[in-house]
Amino acid sequence: KFVARNDRQVKVNGYRVEVEDIEYNISRFSSDIEQVAVDVREVDGFSFIIAYVKTSMQISHQDLLQFLSTRLPKHMLPTFPTITL
Repeated sequence: KFVARNDRQVKVNGYRVEVEDIEYNISRFSSDIEQVAVDVREVDGFSFIIAYVKTSMQISHQDLLQFLSTRLPKHMLPTFPTITL
């Protein structure tokens, strides 16, 4: 019998990644962040972490990635943060 995983752990380029850890840390960046979703996509055998962020105010991609780089290992940083108002 197959039992599905109870968490949202995924494998990204050989590393095990907890999606919730990325979402949690993104949400801590600003109180203006309303929703966060993280997805992993594969292109030509290479995995990319994509973060979708809904905010009430404009935030900087660069500032967000800088913030995350102090809290997450490099292999857990989103390659494509998409920020919408």
